[in-house]
This record gives sequence, C-alpha cells and structure tokens, in this order.
Amino acid sequence: MSNSRDIADSAATINFIDTVTSNVQTQLNTATAAIATNTSAISNISVTNGSLTKTFVNGETASISLTSNVLVPNVSVTKEVPQSGATNNTWDVNSTSQNYTRLDSAAATTLDWVSSLVGASYSNKSFSFASQENAPQAFAFNNTGTKLFVVGTQNSEVFQYSLSTAFDVSSASYDSVNKNVYPQEPAPQGLAFSADGLKFFVVGTTNDTVYEYTCSVAFDLSSTVAYSGNSFSVASQEPIPYALTFNTDGTRFYVLGNTYSTLFEYTCSVGFDLSSTVAYSGNSFSVASQEGNPTGVFFNTSGTQFYIVGINADTVFMYTCSTAFDLSSTVAYSGTSFSVASQEGTLSDVLLSADETKLFVVGTATDSAYQYTLGRNLALGSGSFASADVGKTIEANSGVFVLTATSGSYVQTTAPTSFNQVASGSWGMFGVVYNTTDGDLELSSYIGGYYDIANSAYSNNSLTVSYGNTTGTFISSDGTKLYILGESNEVVLQYALSTPFDPSSGTFVYGLNIAPQGAVWRDLTFNNDGTKMYLCSEAQIFTFALATPWVISSTANPVNRAFPTSTSIQGFCFNSDGTKLYTVSSGNRRVYENNLSGAFDPQFSIIETTSFSVASQTTNPRGIRFNSDGTKMFIMGKSGITGVIQYDLSSAFVVSAASASYNGVSFNVQAQENDPEGFVFNTDGSKMYVIGEDSTVYEYGTLSFGFPTGYQPVHTTASTDTTYWTDINSMTANQAAGNGNVNYCISTDDRTTWTVIKNGEGERNIVRNNSGTWQYNTAVSITGGSLTNGSYLSTGVISGQAISDFIWRSSGTVLFLLDNTGDSVRKYTASTAYDMSTLTLAQSFSVSGQEIYLTGMYISEDGLHLYVCGNQGNDVNEYTLTSAFDLTSASFTRSGISSSNIGGIFFSTDGTKLYRTNYSSAAIWYWSLSTAWDISTASFISAPTLTNKTTGCSAITFNSDGTLLFVNDNTDDKIYSYILSTGWDVSTLSYSQQLSFASQASAIDAIAFNANLTEMYLGVNDDFYKYSTSIESYTTSETWANATTNTELDSIAQSMSVSINRMDKTQLDAVTDPNHIALSNDFDLSIILNMTSGTTVPSSNGVAINYDANILNKGAVLGTDYDFDAPAQNSVRITALAANNLKVRVV
Repeated sequence: MSNSRDIADSAATINFIDTVTSNVQTQLNTATAAIATNTSAISNISVTNGSLTKTFVNGETASISLTSNVLVPNVSVTKEVPQSGATNNTWDVNSTSQNYTRLDSAAATTLDWVSSLVGASYSNKSFSFASQENAPQAFAFNNTGTKLFVVGTQNSEVFQYSLSTAFDVSSASYDSVNKNVYPQEPAPQGLAFSADGLKFFVVGTTNDTVYEYTCSVAFDLSSTVAYSGNSFSVASQEPIPYALTFNTDGTRFYVLGNTYSTLFEYTCSVGFDLSSTVAYSGNSFSVASQEGNPTGVFFNTSGTQFYIVGINADTVFMYTCSTAFDLSSTVAYSGTSFSVASQEGTLSDVLLSADETKLFVVGTATDSAYQYTLGRNLALGSGSFASADVGKTIEANSGVFVLTATSGSYVQTTAPTSFNQVASGSWGMFGVVYNTTDGDLELSSYIGGYYDIANSAYSNNSLTVSYGNTTGTFISSDGTKLYILGESNEVVLQYALSTPFDPSSGTFVYGLNIAPQGAVWRDLTFNNDGTKMYLCSEAQIFTFALATPWVISSTANPVNRAFPTSTSIQGFCFNSDGTKLYTVSSGNRRVYENNLSGAFDPQFSIIETTSFSVASQTTNPRGIRFNSDGTKMFIMGKSGITGVIQYDLSSAFVVSAASASYNGVSFNVQAQENDPEGFVFNTDGSKMYVIGEDSTVYEYGTLSFGFPTGYQPVHTTASTDTTYWTDINSMTANQAAGNGNVNYCISTDDRTTWTVIKNGEGERNIVRNNSGTWQYNTAVSITGGSLTNGSYLSTGVISGQAISDFIWRSSGTVLFLLDNTGDSVRKYTASTAYDMSTLTLAQSFSVSGQEIYLTGMYISEDGLHLYVCGNQGNDVNEYTLTSAFDLTSASFTRSGISSSNIGGIFFSTDGTKLYRTNYSSAAIWYWSLSTAWDISTASFISAPTLTNKTTGCSAITFNSDGTLLFVNDNTDDKIYSYILSTGWDVSTLSYSQQLSFASQASAIDAIAFNANLTEMYLGVNDDFYKYSTSIESYTTSETWANATTNTELDSIAQSMSVSINRMDKTQLDAVTDPNHIALSNDFDLSIILNMTSGTTVPSSNGVAINYDANILNKGAVLGTDYDFDAPAQNSVRITALAANNLKVRVV
C-alpha cells in the first residue's frame, strides 16, 4: 500500500493557500495605515501590484500590467492540482500507536493469579528426614519459609529445621531441636501451627484427638514448649484421623481420615484456641472418588482451593470452594491433579509456600520432602471465565496472556511487572491483538501443545504410490524427504517434498531394492542425523549406513543385523538419544524396551529389559512412536482401536507396567485408512503421517491450537476527515484470511450507523445507535433451492417402508410415499408442516395390480390425479381420486408412455407436461399432454441430456414455476440442479449447482422440498435425510433488534450472525466507482475477524481508499512549472513550462 498525504493535511493546505495572500495584504494594509498615522512621509503602501489567474498550455505566455513601476518584481505563483485517484492510508493498522479500538470483554471485577496443578513440575529439590524420623506423617513451615517442622510415628516427636533459602527444602538443616508429643498422641499424623507461631496442634490415630501446644517464642521449639491442656476429640466424625489444617484466622479447622475418606470442618469461637467453644460444623466433603486413602490436606491462603494427597494414587488433587474455607458452600473436585509417583510412592502430607508458587509433599516410602513449582491460573474476583473467553488475550500489569480454559489456565506471551491483583477496569480481554512484527491486527490465539492426537484432524494432504502393500513411513528432520516402505515390492521409496512436511508436494526420487535381504518388511526409521536407516522384519532389525545423510541411494547392503528376543515384530523405534530400542509385537500384543550398548547401534543380539501389554486397546498393534520427551507413547492399532493409541509414561521412555498407562486418548484413522500399518510424527510433533495397505501417506495435524469463538470486531479510533472529498473510486482490503474470515463495515456519520455495500445492490445499514440503544439489522431475504449452501440437518426413519419416491402436498401437512415393499402408495399426515419426524400413517393404496417394481410417483396439487411408474410394466399408471387426496377414493384409469429403465416422474403444475428420468441415461424425457392429466394424449417432445453428470437418475422434482429442476445421480451420490430459462421447458435448461450426500447416504430414490425450497428431504430404504437448502440474499431493507450487550462493538459482533451483514474482501473490493458508499464528513472502518477451525489465524492491515477530492493549491516551481521576465518596470511576463492552471501575484 502506498503512502500519500493525509486528507486532513490536504484540507488544511487548501484553506491556508486559498487565503494566505489576502491575509498578508490585509495585515500589511493595516500596518501601512498605522505607519501613515504616525509618519507623514508614507501615505500608503499597495502590496499587490498585479495578479493573474489563467489556464496555460505548455509554452504559452501572458503579461501582467502592474499598477506601479517596480525595479525588481517579486513574483509568487501557485498551481491548482486536481485530486483524482488519490490513495488514503489512514486505515492502515499502526501497531505502535494502536489506531484501532478493540472489543474489550473484561469482566467488571478484579483479576488475580492463583496456583494451579496444571503446568506443575518437579523442581529437583528434596530433603530427607530419615536421620531424625523414618516415618514422617506431616510437616509445616513458618510464615517466612525459613523454618520447617515434621512429625512422625517412629519417634512421636516434632522436629525443627532451618532453611537458608526460604521455602527451598534442599537448603534445610536440622536444628537439633524437637518436642515429644507421645504423652498425648503416640501415633501423630497431622501437624499445624497458628498464624502467629505461638501454638501448634497435633492429631493422631491413637486417641483421635486434636492437641494444642504453646511456644514462648514463635515457631521456635527451643523456647518453652508445653502441652496447653486443651484438646478436642474428632472420633465421632473420623476415628482414624490422618491430617489437620486450619483456616487463616484459626476459627475453623479441618480433619481428614481414611475411615470415610472425608474432610470434616470444625469451628472455634476463638481462633486457634481449643479452650474456646469448639464444635463440628456439620459440614464435610468426600474425596473418595479421587483418593480412597487420604493422608494430607492443605488450603490456599484465600481458602478457595484445597489440596489432598493419599496413599492410593500418589497424586495431588485440587478442589475448589465457592465460599472461602466453607465446606457448606459449593465444593467440587477441580478436575486437575498432579502425579508425584516418580518421587514418592506413599504420600502422607502436602503444603504450599506462602506465595503459592511452590508445592511440597512428604511421604514414608523415601522419608523425604519434595519440592515442585506450581503453575498459575487467572481468576476473577467474582464469577468465572466463560467458554467464549477462551483463546482471548488478557493484558494486565503490562503482561500479556492468552486464556486457554475457563479454569483460568493461560499461555504467557509477555511477563507482567508483577502477579499482584489487578483492579477492576485496569485490565483488558481482547479477541483481536496487534502483531507488532507484521504490523497488523490478527485473531488472538495460542499453541496448547504438540503430539495432540485427541484433537487431530486430517489436513487433506496425502501422497499415493503404486507399490502394493506399504507398511512404514518416515520423514526427514527438515521435512524435505519422505520415505515409504513397500512390503510386497520389497523396496524403500524416497520422495522429495517441494513444500516441507507436505506429502502432497512429493515427487519420486529413488527406490532402494531390499529384496536381497529376504524378509517380510514391517517398519522403517532413521537415526537423528540421517546417516543410518533401519528396517525391521518380523524377526530382525537391519541397519543401513548412508554415505550422504538422508539419501538412500548412497547405501548398499546392511552393515549389520540384530535379533530382538521378541517375535512377530510389527513396528519399532528408538528413544530420542538412541540408547533404547522399542519393538511392538502382534504375537502377544506387547511393547518391548531394549537397552543398547551404543547409541542407535542395535547389535547382533538384543535382550529386552521390560515390556508392556497393549492388548486391552488393540489385538493387532503395528507401529510405535514416542513424543520428544518420552512422556507419551503411541501405538498404531489395526483392530480393536483402529488408529493411533496414546499412553502416558510417568517415567520418560520407560514402558513398564509401573510407568505406562492408557489415558483413554486415541484417534481413529478409518475415515482415510481402514488398514493402517505405520505412522510417524514430524520433528516438533505438530503433524502426523499414517500409511496403510492402500499405499497412501495421509497427513494429520497434531498441534493443539486455540482461538476465541465468535466474531471479534475493532474499529478506527479516530475518524478520517472527508470534508473535501468528492467521490470514492474504490477500496482495497489488505488482509490474510488464513483459515478464518475477515469482514468489514463502514461508518460515514461519526460511528452512529455502520454500513456494508454490495456492488449494484446498494448500501445496507447493519448497526445503528438508536438514541443510546445499539441495534443490529436482522432483515433478510431468504431464497430456497441453493445446493451450494446446502447443509445436512438430521436423519429419521419411516418404519417398515422401502421408499421409492415421496412428495409433499396440502401445504406440507400431507406426505405421499411410494412403498416398494408393500407395492403401495401411502398417505401420511404431518402434525408439523414439512416435518417428516412428525408423520402418522393415514391411508394406503395398493398398486400391485399394475406395478410391483415401483420407481416413481406423482400426485397433482389438487389431489385428484395420481401416477405411479415402475420397471415391471415399464410404463406410467394413471389413477383418479374422486375425493382430493383421499386414497380410499382412488381407482386405476389407464397405463401408457411405455419405456425401459424408467426412474422418477413429475408433471407441470397444469398437467400438460410430463417428465421422467432414466436409470441408464443422463437425460430428461419430456412429453406434452394435449389434455391435462390424461397420459393417453401424451406426445413425446425431446430428451435433453443433463450436463455435469454422466449416469442415470432415479429421482426428480421441480420448483413451483418450473424454472428449477432437481435430480440425483445414481453413482456419485449427489443432487444436481438446473435452471430453466423458460419455465417447464427442459430444452432451455442449464447446469446450476450440486450437493453431495455421500457422508449420509448412498443411492437415494426420492427428493422432496418444502414450499419455498429452503429444506430438502432425500429418501432411501426406510430412512429420510433432511438438509437446509436456503441462502440469505442481500437486501437493503431494515428490521432492527436490540443488541444483547448495549455497546457499539458488541452490536457489530452480533450483527455478523446475519450472513448478509458480513462484507468480506471480495465484496468490498468489487464495489465500483458509481456504486460506492455515499460520503459525509467522517469516515470510519470496522474490521471483524472470525475463525472456526485450522491453525492459521486471519489478519488485516486495514483498507486502502482511492478517492477524488477538491482541487489542491500547491506552490508552482520556478524553472519547472513557469518562468518570468519583466519587459518593463510596469509589466511582468509569465511563460508556462507545463500545462497548468496558475495563480500569479506580483508584489
């Protein structure tokens, strides 16, 4: 887009230059008058001695007579420049000044960051208590994280430790200080301190009682520590208490045990004082669904979350409370958890750091405390995030975050200055963001993860080869080379990909003959640098050295063979550093893990170290792959689950039963490949490639990608001044739609009304401010019969029928159906017009006396004439009804119009024309009836061929005026429409549109529409399929509805729900000069981004405007535009050096 002077500058220039000389003259005359008053020597000064305005041709001269003699004339010349076809770029996006206002959907509440198990990770920090306590049951920090306390059942003592780094357990050291609690509780299980550190509390399983102790110095067991004599029994609720925790002010405490796997709540009338009134509140919450043997509990500071650990799951579970520390409020499992099994297998307690960024667990399997870094979630001060918020960008505390779930999880793109609470109104949430690199506006988005088969989708990219059964595939690290293993032809094929990682761009390069090895080939892989290729048969691993990396033509015979102990090998792969080899066997449906003595060097004999069964998911496993960090294993299943199956590994690249578990995630590939064999991921796990027996490599996206749903609008912050514009010539949108859509609308009245325009069809107002109420235009013009815009709606059954044809009558309240099983015409009534799901059988009329192989039927609109045809008699049978639409009054009249392969039939509304289809011919047979509805008077006219289809058809219908014809195709499962320029005259037909129904049905026999053709029904066997066939046609009419949210941008977003309110680049760019939007004084643009699927977001850099404006006065250039001389002291001569309209003043 080119840069040009802003129109506001142009207007200012016009105003200034038009008045500058007169202003100077006025000022000088005023000054002269003042001088004359004070100086008698000067009586008057006339500044302008002469002037001229003239249109010159090149080389033309003109003289100016001066009013007085001038020795050296001062000549000032301007030229008038027409403003035609100028380009304005003020709508270009400026990511620096951010010249567009975005829809901010931030809730009117505070924004906080809270701890989350999502994204938690082990910090590789721990501390062993074994020297003091080899059965630690509970632990606690002081407020600053510089002291740590632990209690256990080995010694029944509380031990004290100092931390040189706050809340860093690896910096702990024993203080040689302890307090024995055995006299009160021999088996202490829970420990908690008061907020001021002057008290601590213990609960245990011997006495089922909470005991209170005092410290003379806060959090210091070396001070005077004593049992206060205060206690409270919890045995009535939990006879085996394992954990204890308090709220922040000590007015509530909580006990957890494994008798009922339930958390119980108690109240203290005085905080942290068991001598006050203490009672069970009656509130409790069961955690049994997650942990059947719970041992530890801890609340976050705000009391809105608590964490549970136990012996069974080796996992931390998080729960939420709708009211802080109140188990009577809505309490629920959050659905988030974090496994710590790799560090501790017998958990006894859990803690958080004061800032809730760190998680700690302790257990008796290792007698150690372990430290983890918690993830963070965003949380609203009131309410919660909505599903429509997911994918939007949140800007707070100078940080930028993209919300990835309603739970508040996010991806951080810019770090904030702090994670402190943000006040209401001080943060924003936007569906559109500025891309400072590209300088445009784009839809907010995030990458959620890789190797995500749960959200995998076929990319429509594939490569088919002609080499028989194929069993394996691989792709080079740079994505430019693809390899295919052909089993039946015993060959490895190499293809060059002109577009990296896109198999559809592949061209054949080389085929390596592997027949000399004499094996049944199952899979292939490479080492990381492409210098070795590996093939596997059902019993051997072959290694091929490549002289040129990734070039299989640079290898000869395999350098060695390896013989795994597993048999019936179907797939194999290495871990990321090549120190382990994995094979998958179809014989016993197991994965085997093998250690290698050298990286990527499988030697002669390989002994597995461990194995894992996949038999519960597939009885015929084929390929195997891992994600890059070894936390996920993928198996290709060929039966059971036909597709890729995912397993979680708690220990990286360890496939033992203790490490591997099926997580319920799989991806079925049968839509493309019914017999899958092998698969591979690209380097970063964003794509997956599957190959099977059909010798085709299919590409799938495995990148988890998120973006906001719905329409996301922006508008220009400052209006463009168009006061001096005279005309809009054109507009050109600068955009990259990606996998989404970009729409536009324009305002010419200071954003009171927003408008779209369609070339030759006028301006349509889509949004308006109606006295403070924002409204959007819902007026539409519905047109039916659109197959291009057709969409599948639903499926139903008309039981016991074999549908050969059907047709609606009586305004859609009656359906007549031709039943091939019962050799009859059946009448159904519909309780809802044109709704086949509401049908009730009313009558039946047998036609077996005339035809038993029924193919087509028609009943006249007055209900008095019925026609049936079929392939036994190969003719049309006419019936008369003495009572309209009453099949009990029907009687056979005559047969006629004999022909073979007869399909469906149809009549013109006046009964003077008959049409039928042919099963074996792509033609419409056409008769004229000299007497309406009397087939004995029929005369054959013609049989025009239907274009764009090649085979016969069984179903036919017309619209009410005979200008639209619809037929099916017997082989490609499509409906075709044709336009008749003359109604009912099939010689004037031309192809129009088509709709595929292959995803729902095959070889249908009946087509029927409702009255306005906005819904279509297809019938086959006893099933019907309903489709929408309507399209909203452009109209400038207005029907206003109040926007759900009364703001300008929200109303623009809501207006997009009406399809004709959406003006895309094609529509905008196509508007020609005579049809463009009418101008006013202000000009604004709104850009609306939208996306429903894919991984490339839409973006826009605004719209360039080509316009005409009033004439602009610019300074003429001496020697370029003009020259002058003075033939006399009272004359100046101007010579034009170019064709211009010049204004000359001489002073």
